[in-house]
Amino acid sequence: DLLPNVTGITRIWSAIEDSGLQKWKRVQLILAAATTPHNGESDEAWAERVELAANDIAAKAMAIGTRRHDLLHQFHKDSYIDTTSEDYPFLEPYLDWLKQNVSKIEQAEYITIHKEMGYGGTVDMRCILQDGRSALLDVKNRKNAKTYPEDAMQPVAYSQAERSQGNGVDAVLSV
Repeated sequence: DLLPNVTGITRIWSAIEDSGLQKWKRVQLILAAATTPHNGESDEAWAERVELAANDIAAKAMAIGTRRHDLLHQFHKDSYIDTTSEDYPFLEPYLDWLKQNVSKIEQAEYITIHKEMGYGGTVDMRCILQDGRSALLDVKNRKNAKTYPEDAMQPVAYSQAERSQGNGVDAVLSV
């Protein structure tokens, strides 16, 4: 947790059904079951191997997401990104969007806390959009551009934390 008596917003979200993530995890479990041979062991032992295989896929995907997120954080901080990175092709659409829509990055990867509500978390970016509005951005890192209704929950909670500190924004975006 961020500070004593402050719960990270991602911990709160983990207690809520996250339909997009949960669906992806179920699909990974099904795919693992379809590709994991039953080697004559008990059904319970096989099911455990299937679960381990699905968890391994999820851990690898999380590591890739973290690596890409770190690259973007570095870019937000000092405007440099390694174009030779294997991750660059996946980040390029976001970087193009950023160039077209953001005029100024005010802060990146900073902690915000809603003291009255007792939650907080790390904001991906606070920026000024090309049209002059201030915005909080939550950067999603997916193979496709699919969005889920719960994508807005985290940045909206952060915007409320910012507002509680007198730092309201005009827009909340998940990109």
